[in-house]
Amino acid sequence: MSTIVALTQAVLETIETEPMGAPAGPLYLALQHIQMDLSTFSLYMASLERLSLITKRAHCYHITPTGREFIRSHSSPRNSATV
Repeated sequence: MSTIVALTQAVLETIETEPMGAPAGPLYLALQHIQMDLSTFSLYMASLERLSLITKRAHCYHITPTGREFIRSHSSPRNSATV
């Protein structure tokens, strides 16, 4: 699994655990440990929105059915081989 796919899966799984939506601030804070700056975070999250994996309402992100499908399709044992 590529790094970007693994990162996206982790972000989507985190968002999915928040029924009221995952606040942007704590998500950004969590991604700072991989040296992601605010500009990169904003671009990355906007990309996930354009791909219809998430939506943003107010300052919270919500997973979409497409995002849930992404999680399912990348978490099966047959897709977890290291590249």
